[in-house]
Amino acid sequence: MKRVMLFLGIFLWVIGLTACTVQETPPTETIETTAEATTSETETQPNAALMRDNILIAATDVMGDSIHPFFSNAGASLWAEEMIFEGLLESDADGRLKPMLAETYRISEDGLTYTFYLNPEIRFQDGTPLTAQDVVFTYTALADPNYEGSLRAFADALSGVTAYRSGETETLSGVTAVNEWTVQFVFDTADITRLDGFVLGILPAHVYAYKNWTNFEAGGISPVGTGPMVFESQDEDHIYLKANADYHGGSVQIAGVTLSRMKADAALAEYSQGTVDVACVSGDEATALARPVYAFGELYTIPGKSVVGIGFNFANPIFQDEKTRRALSYAIDDKAFARAQWGNESAATSVLIGSDHWAYTAESAALAPVFSMEEAQVLLDEAGWTEVDENGIRGRDGLPLEIKLYTFSDVGWAYNLGRYAVDQWRQLGADASLVIVDYETLLQTVFTDRSADAWCIGLEGSVLLNPGSFFKTEGIYNAGGYSNPDMDDALGSLAGTYDTDGVNESAFIEATTDWISIILSDLPYDFIARPLSQCFVNERVQNFSGSAYRDWPLNIKDMTIDYLSEDGE
Repeated sequence: MKRVMLFLGIFLWVIGLTACTVQETPPTETIETTAEATTSETETQPNAALMRDNILIAATDVMGDSIHPFFSNAGASLWAEEMIFEGLLESDADGRLKPMLAETYRISEDGLTYTFYLNPEIRFQDGTPLTAQDVVFTYTALADPNYEGSLRAFADALSGVTAYRSGETETLSGVTAVNEWTVQFVFDTADITRLDGFVLGILPAHVYAYKNWTNFEAGGISPVGTGPMVFESQDEDHIYLKANADYHGGSVQIAGVTLSRMKADAALAEYSQGTVDVACVSGDEATALARPVYAFGELYTIPGKSVVGIGFNFANPIFQDEKTRRALSYAIDDKAFARAQWGNESAATSVLIGSDHWAYTAESAALAPVFSMEEAQVLLDEAGWTEVDENGIRGRDGLPLEIKLYTFSDVGWAYNLGRYAVDQWRQLGADASLVIVDYETLLQTVFTDRSADAWCIGLEGSVLLNPGSFFKTEGIYNAGGYSNPDMDDALGSLAGTYDTDGVNESAFIEATTDWISIILSDLPYDFIARPLSQCFVNERVQNFSGSAYRDWPLNIKDMTIDYLSEDGE
């Protein structure tokens, strides 16, 4: 998923607000983690989906915001945006960035200037040629002082943005058209992780030009991009797309796509009847539904980019002690929680990079905490926490080991993780209690007031990993007050891992291994799992694929559909 609610650095980190069902008792059914053919007693019957035409029907339980690269962030609207719009760059399945609308790009030796050379053959879906002026318009709009969305931090880094936002100048000096097919970006500081910002879908200036921000944000415009699917219409529960007959990437085999909003149980029922081709639900919903086994299809389990866990506030003396933090981390069995919450212990992780990312190394995970209540007890003993009352509560220097863990009830994993962690910590001798608030209150308490002892959190990342906003000493979202000069240096090294052709992969891997090792040593957060999503896909759909770094709609051009023609062939 390309965008989320907060764009922090270029590496996106957010409280994970994924639509799912709150479960009082997490289920324990196991769900397979790889695509596999399903079977049933009705497998000998004809596949009903073959009777439908060359239109792919996909269902999810969220419609999301407007179909717009600046504002789409979830559900069907995000899927539609991914099929309609394209950026200068795109991500492949393992997180590498490669040219899309740009044929090539170059980075200056000082890392401040990025020059993109557009493909002059590309046209928008209304037949208008894509030019450098459209790119300038898109990123200038991104720098509008009224924009508060997930991509704002990218614009913050552009040269001249302060003067532009204050009205001192009518043009943004950080983005210029060198000629009709060449556009240049200039930044005030070098940071290769900003490269991720160039996946933003490019808007045609002649369609989206606005006189005031309210009109631009309100939408009311039929989406127009350069992608393989063209917008047709939309109602409360559906988005209708058709193939772009003049797509620059070649022939599109699927005639159209219908995106439908359905609750998870309804989507799976429709899928089982052959009236929905793709039914995607979050992993915990699939588990909670105790799904039957369906014929004529495959189940794809796709890990997300987000990692969920618990943050610690270093302003509280309890969490200033590394042994105490480590003990609390050792007390949580991440595999048991992942198995209960998502039906699969493979979701468990303590590392802020998936093994499916190109920069992952086994060394990155070497220091990850391992569940052991015995070791947790030993660490608390070594940290000086001893029993101080008949209930087994520990204390030190006259103060109890008291922890108030904040969580939010909007989503299942956050609620269940909070309950589980508090129960485990009580077994250690902590006077632990759970404070359940709504999502907005949690944001206020953690990031503005910074008054929570600890909190359940979901951090979602882009394809280039720069968590500086959370882990740098002066990071704007470093709510826990974590500070380590070695971490600041490691993140500084990460920003400099570029050469004139893009990312210097060997240097990037080395820097990534360094900062992840520091995180796992210091444990300012205890990360537990990567949430999973489940997509049930009818076998008539060919070449379906998706990953944490490339959502399945981005592969729509390569997909085909089997169906019966009028003569039964």
